[in-house]
Amino acid sequence: MSLQTWSHIVIFIGVVLTAAGGFGSYYFGKRENEKKEVQSVAEQMKLQNRINTLQNKLTEIQSNTESIDQKISLIFESSETKKNKWNEVKVSAPVFADYIMVLFRSSSGDIAGNARIKGTK
Repeated sequence: MSLQTWSHIVIFIGVVLTAAGGFGSYYFGKRENEKKEVQSVAEQMKLQNRINTLQNKLTEIQSNTESIDQKISLIFESSETKKNKWNEVKVSAPVFADYIMVLFRSSSGDIAGNARIKGTK
């Protein structure tokens, strides 16, 4: 065998090894990309589930804030009633407290409540 034959054999082996390396790189790179894609899809599903959960919680919070707004408006209405003018009632008994229990009778029925004593803290 001549030197030229040996060089052709070496070149042929080099071409075969290069082709095998290129095929191996393609094949294993493709498998690696498929694994990454499967992981990506799984993470996207988790994130989408998290987004749906948060949107449901947001909807619940928004519905709760409507009831809270109603309660707040009721509180503001009740605080406005305290701004009304108070009528002074004179009591002829000695008092040792800040409030007196009061019972009024009207055509609509009995009205009970507390009366604050003037000058108390």
